[in-house]
Amino acid sequence: MPAVVSSAKDAVTEVRTRAPVVDHVLRMNKHYGTVRGGQLAGAVTYFGFLSFFPLVAVAFSVIGYVSDAYPDAKANLTSSINSTFPGLIGTDPGKINLDTISSAKAGVGIIGLVTLLLSGLAWLDALREALRQMWGLAPEKANVVVKKVTDVFVLVVLGGLVLVSTALSSFATSFSETALGWVGLQGNTWALLALKVLGTVIALAGDAVVLVFVFSRLPGHKLPWRNVLHGAVLGAVVIEILKLLGTYLVGKTTSNALYGAFAIIIGLLVWINFICRAVMYSAAWAVTGPKPTLEALTVAEDDVLDPEEAKAVSGKALPTAHVSLLRVRAERRSAEQKALRKRQAAVQAEAKRRFYAFFGVLALVAVRLGRRGDGTSRR
Repeated sequence: MPAVVSSAKDAVTEVRTRAPVVDHVLRMNKHYGTVRGGQLAGAVTYFGFLSFFPLVAVAFSVIGYVSDAYPDAKANLTSSINSTFPGLIGTDPGKINLDTISSAKAGVGIIGLVTLLLSGLAWLDALREALRQMWGLAPEKANVVVKKVTDVFVLVVLGGLVLVSTALSSFATSFSETALGWVGLQGNTWALLALKVLGTVIALAGDAVVLVFVFSRLPGHKLPWRNVLHGAVLGAVVIEILKLLGTYLVGKTTSNALYGAFAIIIGLLVWINFICRAVMYSAAWAVTGPKPTLEALTVAEDDVLDPEEAKAVSGKALPTAHVSLLRVRAERRSAEQKALRKRQAAVQAEAKRRFYAFFGVLALVAVRLGRRGDGTSRR
Protein backbone atom coordinates (compact mmCIF):
# COMPACT_ATOMS: atom_id res chain seq x y z
CA MET A 1 0.00 0.00 0.00
CA PRO A 2 2.75 2.58 0.79
CA ALA A 3 4.25 1.84 -2.63
CA VAL A 4 0.90 2.49 -4.31
CA VAL A 5 0.46 5.78 -2.46
CA SER A 6 4.00 6.83 -3.33
CA SER A 7 3.46 5.97 -7.00
CA ALA A 8 0.22 7.94 -7.05
CA LYS A 9 1.93 10.98 -5.52
CA ASP A 10 4.73 10.75 -8.06
CA ALA A 11 2.18 10.54 -10.88
CA VAL A 12 0.33 13.60 -9.61
CA THR A 13 3.60 15.51 -9.26
CA GLU A 14 4.56 14.62 -12.83
CA VAL A 15 1.17 15.73 -14.16
CA ARG A 16 1.42 19.01 -12.25
CA THR A 17 4.89 19.59 -13.68
CA ARG A 18 3.83 18.90 -17.26
CA ALA A 19 0.46 20.66 -17.08
CA PRO A 20 0.68 24.07 -15.34
CA VAL A 21 -3.11 24.48 -15.58
CA VAL A 22 -3.65 21.32 -13.52
CA ASP A 23 -1.11 22.57 -10.98
CA HIS A 24 -2.92 25.91 -10.83
CA VAL A 25 -6.30 24.24 -10.31
CA LEU A 26 -4.93 22.14 -7.45
CA ARG A 27 -3.26 25.14 -5.82
CA MET A 28 -6.47 27.16 -6.18
CA ASN A 29 -8.54 24.42 -4.57
CA LYS A 30 -6.06 24.02 -1.70
CA HIS A 31 -6.00 27.78 -1.12
CA TYR A 32 -9.81 27.92 -1.21
CA GLY A 33 -9.99 25.22 1.45
CA THR A 34 -7.26 26.77 3.61
CA VAL A 35 -9.11 30.07 3.96
CA ARG A 36 -12.50 28.28 4.26
CA GLY A 37 -13.84 29.79 1.05
CA GLY A 38 -17.19 28.04 1.44
CA GLN A 39 -17.84 29.80 4.75
CA LEU A 40 -16.75 33.14 3.29
CA ALA A 41 -19.15 32.63 0.39
CA GLY A 42 -21.90 31.77 2.88
CA ALA A 43 -21.42 35.07 4.73
CA VAL A 44 -21.53 37.04 1.48
CA THR A 45 -24.60 35.04 0.39
CA TYR A 46 -26.49 36.01 3.54
CA PHE A 47 -26.05 39.74 3.03
CA GLY A 48 -26.55 39.40 -0.72
CA PHE A 49 -29.88 37.70 -0.11
CA LEU A 50 -30.94 40.51 2.24
CA SER A 51 -30.06 43.04 -0.47
CA PHE A 52 -31.99 41.31 -3.25
CA PHE A 53 -35.56 42.17 -2.28
CA PRO A 54 -34.89 45.89 -1.59
CA LEU A 55 -33.11 45.97 -4.96
CA VAL A 56 -36.17 44.52 -6.71
CA ALA A 57 -38.43 46.97 -4.85
CA VAL A 58 -36.34 49.97 -5.92
CA ALA A 59 -36.09 48.71 -9.50
CA PHE A 60 -39.85 48.28 -9.92
CA SER A 61 -40.54 51.52 -8.07
CA VAL A 62 -38.41 53.31 -10.68
CA ILE A 63 -40.13 51.33 -13.44
CA GLY A 64 -43.45 52.55 -12.04
CA TYR A 65 -42.36 56.13 -12.75
CA VAL A 66 -40.84 55.56 -16.20
CA SER A 67 -43.37 53.04 -17.54
CA ASP A 68 -45.47 55.86 -19.01
CA ALA A 69 -42.56 56.97 -21.19
CA TYR A 70 -41.22 53.44 -21.80
CA PRO A 71 -44.15 50.99 -21.78
CA ASP A 72 -41.89 47.99 -22.40
CA ALA A 73 -39.60 48.68 -19.42
CA LYS A 74 -41.71 46.73 -16.93
CA ALA A 75 -42.12 43.76 -19.26
CA ASN A 76 -38.39 43.65 -20.04
CA LEU A 77 -37.38 43.73 -16.36
CA THR A 78 -39.98 41.08 -15.49
CA SER A 79 -38.75 38.86 -18.32
CA SER A 80 -35.12 39.32 -17.21
CA ILE A 81 -35.89 38.29 -13.62
CA ASN A 82 -38.10 35.36 -14.65
CA SER A 83 -35.42 34.05 -16.99
CA THR A 84 -33.07 33.63 -14.03
CA PHE A 85 -35.53 33.10 -11.17
CA PRO A 86 -38.57 31.32 -12.61
CA GLY A 87 -41.64 31.68 -10.41
CA LEU A 88 -40.33 34.61 -8.37
CA ILE A 89 -42.75 37.13 -9.91
CA GLY A 90 -46.48 36.53 -9.60
CA THR A 91 -49.66 37.10 -7.62
CA ASP A 92 -49.60 33.84 -5.64
CA PRO A 93 -48.64 33.79 -1.93
CA GLY A 94 -44.89 33.90 -1.43
CA LYS A 95 -44.25 35.65 -4.77
CA ILE A 96 -43.46 39.28 -5.60
CA ASN A 97 -46.55 41.12 -6.83
CA LEU A 98 -45.39 43.84 -9.20
CA ASP A 99 -48.78 45.55 -9.35
CA THR A 100 -48.64 46.08 -5.58
CA ILE A 101 -45.17 47.60 -5.83
CA SER A 102 -46.12 49.84 -8.74
CA SER A 103 -49.25 51.11 -7.01
CA ALA A 104 -47.23 52.16 -3.95
CA LYS A 105 -44.09 53.16 -5.82
CA ALA A 106 -43.30 56.23 -3.70
CA GLY A 107 -43.36 54.51 -0.30
CA VAL A 108 -41.86 51.28 -1.62
CA GLY A 109 -39.09 53.22 -3.35
CA ILE A 110 -38.09 55.17 -0.23
CA ILE A 111 -38.20 52.17 2.09
CA GLY A 112 -36.46 50.00 -0.48
CA LEU A 113 -33.71 52.57 -1.04
CA VAL A 114 -32.97 52.94 2.68
CA THR A 115 -33.03 49.18 3.21
CA LEU A 116 -30.91 48.62 0.12
CA LEU A 117 -28.34 51.11 1.36
CA LEU A 118 -28.04 49.41 4.76
CA SER A 119 -28.04 45.84 3.46
CA GLY A 120 -25.85 46.79 0.50
CA LEU A 121 -23.20 48.29 2.77
CA ALA A 122 -23.28 45.16 4.94
CA TRP A 123 -22.91 42.99 1.82
CA LEU A 124 -20.01 45.12 0.60
CA ASP A 125 -18.28 44.86 3.98
CA ALA A 126 -18.73 41.07 4.02
CA LEU A 127 -17.35 40.78 0.48
CA ARG A 128 -14.36 42.96 1.34
CA GLU A 129 -13.45 40.94 4.42
CA ALA A 130 -13.88 37.70 2.46
CA LEU A 131 -11.47 38.90 -0.22
CA ARG A 132 -8.99 40.15 2.39
CA GLN A 133 -8.98 36.73 4.05
CA MET A 134 -8.67 35.11 0.63
CA TRP A 135 -5.56 37.21 0.04
CA GLY A 136 -3.98 36.70 3.45
CA LEU A 137 -4.51 40.24 4.74
CA ALA A 138 -5.05 41.24 8.35
CA PRO A 139 -8.45 42.79 9.23
CA GLU A 140 -8.70 46.35 7.99
CA LYS A 141 -8.51 49.14 10.57
CA ALA A 142 -9.96 52.37 9.24
CA ASN A 143 -12.03 55.33 10.36
CA VAL A 144 -15.66 54.16 10.44
CA VAL A 145 -17.08 57.34 8.89
CA VAL A 146 -14.51 57.45 6.08
CA LYS A 147 -15.02 53.74 5.46
CA LYS A 148 -18.81 54.06 5.15
CA VAL A 149 -18.58 57.08 2.85
CA THR A 150 -16.11 55.20 0.66
CA ASP A 151 -18.38 52.16 0.68
CA VAL A 152 -21.33 54.24 -0.51
CA PHE A 153 -19.22 55.50 -3.41
CA VAL A 154 -18.04 51.97 -4.25
CA LEU A 155 -21.60 50.66 -4.05
CA VAL A 156 -22.82 53.35 -6.45
CA VAL A 157 -19.97 52.69 -8.89
CA LEU A 158 -20.49 48.94 -8.69
CA GLY A 159 -24.21 49.30 -9.25
CA GLY A 160 -23.53 51.62 -12.17
CA LEU A 161 -21.15 49.12 -13.76
CA VAL A 162 -23.68 46.31 -13.44
CA LEU A 163 -26.44 48.53 -14.83
CA VAL A 164 -24.34 49.68 -17.79
CA SER A 165 -23.23 46.11 -18.50
CA THR A 166 -26.82 44.85 -18.51
CA ALA A 167 -28.03 47.78 -20.60
CA LEU A 168 -25.27 47.34 -23.19
CA SER A 169 -25.99 43.62 -23.48
CA SER A 170 -29.74 44.21 -23.91
CA PHE A 171 -29.21 47.08 -26.36
CA ALA A 172 -26.72 45.12 -28.45
CA THR A 173 -29.08 42.16 -28.68
CA SER A 174 -32.14 44.23 -29.59
CA PHE A 175 -30.20 46.39 -32.07
CA SER A 176 -28.66 43.31 -33.69
CA GLU A 177 -32.12 41.80 -34.17
CA THR A 178 -33.21 45.02 -35.87
CA ALA A 179 -30.07 45.01 -38.01
CA LEU A 180 -30.78 41.42 -39.08
CA GLY A 181 -34.17 42.57 -40.28
CA TRP A 182 -32.54 45.33 -42.32
CA VAL A 183 -30.32 42.88 -44.20
CA GLY A 184 -33.00 40.24 -44.58
CA LEU A 185 -31.45 37.68 -42.18
CA GLN A 186 -34.20 37.76 -39.58
CA GLY A 187 -35.01 34.17 -38.65
CA ASN A 188 -31.77 32.80 -40.12
CA THR A 189 -30.42 30.07 -37.81
CA TRP A 190 -26.75 30.98 -38.15
CA ALA A 191 -27.48 34.68 -37.79
CA LEU A 192 -29.49 34.06 -34.63
CA LEU A 193 -26.67 31.88 -33.27
CA ALA A 194 -24.14 34.62 -33.98
CA LEU A 195 -26.46 37.06 -32.25
CA LYS A 196 -26.61 34.81 -29.19
CA VAL A 197 -22.82 34.53 -29.13
CA LEU A 198 -22.50 38.32 -29.40
CA GLY A 199 -24.82 38.85 -26.45
CA THR A 200 -22.87 36.30 -24.39
CA VAL A 201 -19.52 37.92 -25.25
CA ILE A 202 -20.80 41.35 -24.24
CA ALA A 203 -22.16 39.92 -20.98
CA LEU A 204 -18.82 38.19 -20.34
CA ALA A 205 -16.96 41.45 -20.89
CA GLY A 206 -19.32 43.26 -18.53
CA ASP A 207 -18.93 40.63 -15.80
CA ALA A 208 -15.14 40.71 -16.21
CA VAL A 209 -15.04 44.51 -15.84
CA VAL A 210 -17.15 44.31 -12.68
CA LEU A 211 -14.87 41.63 -11.18
CA VAL A 212 -11.73 43.58 -12.10
CA PHE A 213 -13.16 46.56 -10.22
CA VAL A 214 -14.10 44.39 -7.23
CA PHE A 215 -10.73 42.62 -7.04
CA SER A 216 -8.61 45.73 -7.59
CA ARG A 217 -10.50 48.28 -5.47
CA LEU A 218 -12.65 46.66 -2.81
CA PRO A 219 -10.03 44.89 -0.59
CA GLY A 220 -7.77 47.96 -0.45
CA HIS A 221 -4.90 45.86 -1.77
CA LYS A 222 -3.72 45.18 -5.31
CA LEU A 223 -2.58 41.90 -6.80
CA PRO A 224 -0.41 41.87 -9.93
CA TRP A 225 -2.54 43.03 -12.87
CA ARG A 226 -2.14 39.75 -14.75
CA ASN A 227 -3.47 37.79 -11.78
CA VAL A 228 -6.48 40.08 -11.41
CA LEU A 229 -7.33 39.78 -15.11
CA HIS A 230 -7.07 35.98 -15.08
CA GLY A 231 -9.29 35.73 -12.02
CA ALA A 232 -11.86 38.16 -13.44
CA VAL A 233 -12.09 36.29 -16.75
CA LEU A 234 -12.54 32.95 -14.99
CA GLY A 235 -15.19 34.42 -12.71
CA ALA A 236 -17.03 35.99 -15.66
CA VAL A 237 -17.12 32.67 -17.54
CA VAL A 238 -18.39 30.74 -14.51
CA ILE A 239 -21.02 33.39 -13.71
CA GLU A 240 -22.32 33.35 -17.30
CA ILE A 241 -22.54 29.55 -17.15
CA LEU A 242 -24.48 29.86 -13.90
CA LYS A 243 -26.79 32.40 -15.55
CA LEU A 244 -27.47 29.97 -18.39
CA LEU A 245 -28.06 27.16 -15.89
CA GLY A 246 -29.94 29.42 -13.47
CA THR A 247 -33.36 28.55 -14.85
CA TYR A 248 -32.66 24.83 -14.50
CA LEU A 249 -31.03 25.06 -11.05
CA VAL A 250 -33.68 27.31 -9.54
CA GLY A 251 -36.43 25.39 -11.30
CA LYS A 252 -35.25 22.09 -9.78
CA THR A 253 -35.21 23.65 -6.33
CA THR A 254 -38.59 25.36 -6.63
CA SER A 255 -40.26 22.23 -8.03
CA ASN A 256 -39.30 20.18 -4.97
CA ALA A 257 -42.50 19.67 -2.97
CA LEU A 258 -40.43 19.22 0.20
CA TYR A 259 -39.67 22.96 0.29
CA GLY A 260 -43.33 23.99 -0.01
CA ALA A 261 -43.94 27.71 0.32
CA PHE A 262 -40.22 28.37 0.87
CA ALA A 263 -39.25 26.96 -2.53
CA ILE A 264 -38.73 30.37 -4.16
CA ILE A 265 -36.63 31.69 -1.28
CA ILE A 266 -34.51 28.53 -1.13
CA GLY A 267 -34.02 28.59 -4.89
CA LEU A 268 -32.87 32.20 -4.71
CA LEU A 269 -30.48 31.39 -1.85
CA VAL A 270 -29.00 28.48 -3.81
CA TRP A 271 -28.40 30.62 -6.89
CA ILE A 272 -26.86 33.53 -4.94
CA ASN A 273 -24.60 31.09 -3.10
CA PHE A 274 -23.40 29.62 -6.39
CA ILE A 275 -22.54 33.12 -7.62
CA CYS A 276 -20.69 33.93 -4.38
CA ARG A 277 -18.75 30.67 -4.57
CA ALA A 278 -17.81 31.51 -8.16
CA VAL A 279 -16.46 34.88 -7.00
CA MET A 280 -14.48 33.26 -4.16
CA TYR A 281 -13.03 30.60 -6.47
CA SER A 282 -12.06 33.24 -9.03
CA ALA A 283 -10.38 35.24 -6.23
CA ALA A 284 -8.48 32.10 -5.21
CA TRP A 285 -7.54 31.56 -8.87
CA ALA A 286 -6.22 35.13 -9.06
CA VAL A 287 -4.10 34.94 -5.92
CA THR A 288 -2.58 31.54 -6.78
CA GLY A 289 -1.59 32.17 -10.38
CA PRO A 290 -0.66 32.11 -13.15
CA LYS A 291 2.37 32.34 -10.89
CA PRO A 292 2.02 32.06 -7.09
CA THR A 293 1.86 35.40 -5.32
CA LEU A 294 3.35 36.40 -2.00
CA GLU A 295 -0.21 36.64 -0.67
CA ALA A 296 -0.82 32.97 -1.53
CA LEU A 297 2.46 31.93 0.09
CA THR A 298 1.50 33.90 3.20
CA VAL A 299 -1.79 32.00 3.49
CA ALA A 300 0.01 28.69 2.94
CA GLU A 301 2.29 29.53 5.88
CA ASP A 302 -0.77 30.30 8.06
CA ASP A 303 0.30 33.91 8.34
CA VAL A 304 -1.21 37.30 7.46
CA LEU A 305 0.17 40.53 6.07
CA ASP A 306 -0.30 43.50 8.38
CA PRO A 307 -1.23 46.89 6.83
CA GLU A 308 2.38 48.07 6.53
CA GLU A 309 3.50 44.82 4.87
CA ALA A 310 0.46 44.73 2.59
CA LYS A 311 1.14 48.29 1.42
CA ALA A 312 4.76 47.39 0.62
CA VAL A 313 3.89 44.37 -1.56
CA SER A 314 0.66 45.71 -3.10
CA GLY A 315 0.58 45.16 -6.87
CA LYS A 316 4.01 43.47 -6.95
CA ALA A 317 4.82 40.00 -8.26
CA LEU A 318 7.43 37.61 -6.93
CA PRO A 319 10.33 37.99 -6.28
CA THR A 320 9.98 41.79 -6.06
CA ALA A 321 7.19 41.47 -3.51
CA HIS A 322 9.31 39.16 -1.35
CA VAL A 323 12.21 41.62 -1.42
CA SER A 324 9.88 44.45 -0.41
CA LEU A 325 8.46 42.35 2.43
CA LEU A 326 11.94 41.47 3.71
CA ARG A 327 12.94 45.14 3.54
CA VAL A 328 9.89 46.21 5.55
CA ARG A 329 10.46 43.53 8.17
CA ALA A 330 14.17 44.36 8.36
CA GLU A 331 13.41 48.06 8.80
CA ARG A 332 10.82 47.17 11.42
CA ARG A 333 13.33 45.01 13.31
CA SER A 334 15.89 47.81 13.07
CA ALA A 335 13.37 50.32 14.39
CA GLU A 336 12.36 47.94 17.17
CA GLN A 337 16.01 47.39 18.10
CA LYS A 338 16.62 51.15 18.16
CA ALA A 339 13.54 51.64 20.30
CA LEU A 340 14.71 48.83 22.59
CA ARG A 341 18.18 50.35 22.93
CA LYS A 342 16.59 53.71 23.62
CA ARG A 343 14.40 52.21 26.34
CA GLN A 344 17.38 50.37 27.80
CA ALA A 345 19.42 53.59 27.82
CA ALA A 346 16.54 55.40 29.51
CA VAL A 347 16.26 52.63 32.11
CA GLN A 348 20.00 52.74 32.75
CA ALA A 349 19.94 56.53 33.05
CA GLU A 350 17.03 56.32 35.48
CA ALA A 351 18.86 53.64 37.48
CA LYS A 352 21.98 55.83 37.66
CA ARG A 353 19.91 58.82 38.71
CA ARG A 354 18.26 56.83 41.47
CA PHE A 355 21.62 55.34 42.47
CA TYR A 356 23.24 58.76 42.80
CA ALA A 357 20.17 60.15 44.52
CA PHE A 358 20.17 57.27 46.99
CA PHE A 359 23.82 57.72 47.89
CA GLY A 360 23.35 61.48 47.98
CA VAL A 361 20.60 61.01 50.55
CA LEU A 362 22.84 58.63 52.50
CA ALA A 363 25.66 61.16 52.44
CA LEU A 364 23.32 63.92 53.58
CA VAL A 365 22.01 61.76 56.43
CA ALA A 366 25.56 60.87 57.40
CA VAL A 367 26.58 64.53 57.49
CA ARG A 368 23.63 65.48 59.64
CA LEU A 369 24.24 62.58 62.00
CA GLY A 370 27.89 63.62 62.20
CA ARG A 371 26.93 67.17 63.11
CA ARG A 372 24.58 65.94 65.81
CA GLY A 373 27.38 63.79 67.20
CA ASP A 374 29.75 66.75 67.32
CA GLY A 375 27.18 68.86 69.10
CA THR A 376 26.55 66.17 71.70
CA SER A 377 30.26 65.68 72.42
CA ARG A 378 30.76 69.40 72.93
CA ARG A 379 28.04 69.51 75.53
